[in-house]
Amino acid sequence: MAAKPDELHAAVESRNAILARMDSAADSFAQGITTARQMARINEQLKTQLEAAELAVLRCQPLSILDGMTGSGSVAAWAATSIERKRQIIRALVTVTILPSGPGIKFSADQVRFTPRGEQ
Repeated sequence: MAAKPDELHAAVESRNAILARMDSAADSFAQGITTARQMARINEQLKTQLEAAELAVLRCQPLSILDGMTGSGSVAAWAATSIERKRQIIRALVTVTILPSGPGIKFSADQVRFTPRGEQ
């Protein structure tokens, strides 16, 4: 669902690499290889890099149009949401087709077909 899955994958990999480096630094400190002063410098630099990497992951994540629209509060959430979001949800979930009625035939709800996405 991500708009750019390659960018999301790269951002996650970058974040995971930084976390692995932090773990490695902690192991070195625990083994007495790294001093407390060195550990503080490592943490300071990696913490800044980690914050940037986590922000990149968040930016690449898809926004879910259904956030807050499921579960026990879904009826109230639907009633409270904007018409534009309702349209986006409907477009994301189904294809709406209005069938022809012919001349002199009044429009009826029976002329509206909803096809779930993926079943076209």
